[in-house]
Amino acid sequence: MDYTAFMETLRKKGYTPYFVKTSAEARDLVMNELLKGVKTLGKGGSVTLQETGIWDALLNQDEITLYSTTLAAMRGESKEDALQKAMFADCYICSANAITLQGDIVNIDGVGNRVGALIYGPKKSILVVGRNKICKNYGEAIARIKREACPKNAVRNKHPELPCAQTGKCGNCDLPARMCKITSRMEYALPDREVHIVLVDEDLGF
Repeated sequence: MDYTAFMETLRKKGYTPYFVKTSAEARDLVMNELLKGVKTLGKGGSVTLQETGIWDALLNQDEITLYSTTLAAMRGESKEDALQKAMFADCYICSANAITLQGDIVNIDGVGNRVGALIYGPKKSILVVGRNKICKNYGEAIARIKREACPKNAVRNKHPELPCAQTGKCGNCDLPARMCKITSRMEYALPDREVHIVLVDEDLGF
């Protein structure tokens, strides 16, 4: 893949892209450069952040106050409180379900905290994205998310009652726990917001 051309497309859309070869490089870039000056950080649910070692690095530092439902659950604290505080943090970090070659950032959420934070939350956001999430167009992005991300997230989030958790395929269900409540397509960076996209030349997350 021509990452140089892809990064130029992202720049034209108003984003700040980076390209790294490995998860270790992504972790070091985020922790040593992109989080400089950040005192409070919201985090969305992300297998990518776990696989790159960024999540462990965040847990092992004490300079940034971290707001995450995962951390709240570990501490026996309120998940709702963590979600609210993440919306007003200095920065928000997560992955994306897909990014198209045209520069669209596509996400499907079951709760909406992640897309809400990216759309109108912290002034700065960081997305760490593996090469497997780069798609040719919006239609391919949606198909990929419903094929790869939603079924696996249904299992990860312990919703065995969902058809996609049972079959591995989207059942277009009408159930309260469905993974596909909210779909967002960011086609251009929003005013007065920094969107940093770290592209990693590895398959990460789903």
